[in-house]
Amino acid sequence: MIKCSKWGDCIVRVLLEKTTRGAPPMYGRIIFKSEAFVSLVLNGEDRVAIFIRDREIWLRKYIPRPHNG
Repeated sequence: MIKCSKWGDCIVRVLLEKTTRGAPPMYGRIIFKSEAFVSLVLNGEDRVAIFIRDREIWLRKYIPRPHNG
């Protein structure tokens, strides 16, 4: 588990885009232990910015697109 500074063990996994030649990833996913943590992090907003190792990261709730077929 990864510890959140405010809520303790709340993150199960962090998935990042695979890139080439050392380019920074442009997107990723954070999997929380519970959907309740998503609400705590977003605090009623659609998107929020957090900082990880002095880099600004924008978060929003992941909503899968419906499959047609």
